[in-house]
Amino acid sequence: MFHDSLCFPSAVYCIIVPFEKRKQLRNNKEWLIHANREVRS
Repeated sequence: MFHDSLCFPSAVYCIIVPFEKRKQLRNNKEWLIHANREVRS
């Protein structure tokens, strides 16, 4: 399993987000906020 800064707030995003994509979005706080909203809603 891969673990990095995008492994929150839900492990689901660790699975559905491709490894290369995670590398690109690693420091993208706006994406993290969006992902957080997607999980909660």
